[in-house]
Amino acid sequence: MKILKFVIAIIFAISFSKSFAQILTGATWQFTVEQKDDKEATLVLTATIKDKFHIYSQFLSSNDGPIPTIFEFTKNKNFELIGKGEEGQAEEINDEAFQMKLRIFEKTAVFKQKIKIISKENFTVGGKLTFMACDNRMCLPPEDVPFSFVIN
Repeated sequence: MKILKFVIAIIFAISFSKSFAQILTGATWQFTVEQKDDKEATLVLTATIKDKFHIYSQFLSSNDGPIPTIFEFTKNKNFELIGKGEEGQAEEINDEAFQMKLRIFEKTAVFKQKIKIISKENFTVGGKLTFMACDNRMCLPPEDVPFSFVIN
């Protein structure tokens, strides 16, 4: 009987921790492709940011503060990145916690990366992004989010 109670307690703890972990995310992501022709496409990564939270620009002035939003594309022979990634208009703030000026996004953030299409066949562009979300009381641990885009 003690073993059964112990097993039930473990199952409850695991299920509770998983449901709690799902609550503690600062943003959800959507991935779309804007493709004009068979030579070039734009990968669009859109964050929907929870109320009272913000995420950080990929272009921060210093490594002494929060983690910027980072995109890592898995290299393959079917495409090449064109230039640096672009992002929407970030708000510049004086952050008291980090004691520095930071560029942040609230509510939504749109990031874009242009690619040159090399392949004549359909392929997938994969990778991961890392972001950090904070509110006025705390910062959540950085999150890694895998992504993939189908290029036709």
